[in-house]
Amino acid sequence: MHGGAKGSGAPKGNSNALIHGGYTEAAMENRRELRDRIQKVMQQSDELIRELKSNKNK
Repeated sequence: MHGGAKGSGAPKGNSNALIHGGYTEAAMENRRELRDRIQKVMQQSDELIRELKSNKNK
């Protein structure tokens, strides 16, 4: 079985919980803003493609 030996497992203390910053509120807000911008660009490109296709058919 794994983990049965004395001293196996995560180290004691808080060093396992050190945060690298990827889950801070600021980082999450940046990702939300980026996701919103990407969605907006994708919508605009879809609209542009539809407009170009409709102009091509005229």
